Amino acid sequence: MIRNIVLIFFVVSLSGCLDQPETRAVYYFNLDSMLVAQKEYLLQNKMRLDKWAYVDSDTAQNIYTPDSLGWKDELAFFNKMNINKPVLQGVYNESIENDVNSNLKVKAFIPAKDADVEVQYLKLYYLNDLSQLKKMEALYQENNPIYKSQRKFTLLFEEKSGAAIIDKFLVEGSQKMILKDSVKFKIEGKVINP
Repeated sequence: MIRNIVLIFFVVSLSGCLDQPETRAVYYFNLDSMLVAQKEYLLQNKMRLDKWAYVDSDTAQNIYTPDSLGWKDELAFFNKMNINKPVLQGVYNESIENDVNSNLKVKAFIPAKDADVEVQYLKLYYLNDLSQLKKMEALYQENNPIYKSQRKFTLLFEEKSGAAIIDKFLVEGSQKMILKDSVKFKIEGKVINP
């Protein structure tokens, strides 16, 4: 009996940890918590996704209503933009400037010149404060002996119910594997009201 109670407590404790935002300190921008909140909003409002994928000359399109796992998978790609890690504390320099192409402000996180990091920059475009986020952009590079990869991530937001909600996303880049040709790809997504 006691063993069953302990087992149930353990399972309930574990399930509470799944898909929860991390509670560690915020050094730069709490991207993981933002993505979990986005997923919850998109799921609760039964938002649809119109998604295109381009790989070299091949194209595919899919329109569907993702379930919880579907939204988690769609947004997981953007975890690569996360610079809020203890190992990266103090590596990125933060600046705030006016965007030259709009009325937005840009909060930029740029690594120190000698830093060996994968996220080359993270930029947050917002109106008055970060709660009015309009766009996120990051450049991610991976170099190892087997392949080189570069991806530019862009998330565009629209205000819904007083919050910034993902409206569109774009991932474009290339990958070069050893002894193979370079592959260029692009993934676009548009969130659609049900």
